[in-house]
Amino acid sequence: QELGMPIIGRLRRRHAAILVTVLACHAPPTLAAEFCVSNTSALRQAIDLAEVNGENDDLRIVEGNYVLDAGLVLTVHEAFAVTLAGRWNADCSAQDGGVSALDGGGTVQILYVYSDVNSALTITDLYFSRGRGGPGSIDGGALSVETSGRNVRIERNLFIGNSDTNSAGAARIAVSTSNSVLAIRNNV
Repeated sequence: QELGMPIIGRLRRRHAAILVTVLACHAPPTLAAEFCVSNTSALRQAIDLAEVNGENDDLRIVEGNYVLDAGLVLTVHEAFAVTLAGRWNADCSAQDGGVSALDGGGTVQILYVYSDVNSALTITDLYFSRGRGGPGSIDGGALSVETSGRNVRIERNLFIGNSDTNSAGAARIAVSTSNSVLAIRNNV
């Protein structure tokens, strides 16, 4: 028994401690949508949802070859983080799969990202092949990113056989604010 503490006081303190523990364990989760995609159609649908769902978005691209008949376009006007990452195994439980190849077929720009809000954009572990920019597309045969406020991280991607008749064959990254961080690491 605690000295000098009436039994009612001890019970209130125990209940308060239990209530605090329960509330701490049931804090509301951070809003995040996770998409596990294994074909081009599912990838397009995940991109469409990421543009408007009001959540952070984690697009996990399963190993495989994604041949594009039209470029992928991600236009984001929400201040939520977006990640596109390859090399996921079939059920997206681990990022230990083989290559996730986005193939422009020598005719289309592979991925164009535009954002006018502050947040993070991460593109990792993808293989960009045979992207082709040109008339009607923004520079960057494989990848073009335009943002006025996102922190951008492009990491561990492979750019092979991409071209652009305007300028940048592999990638063009344009960040138009001094408050953003641009990190381009370990790409080939």
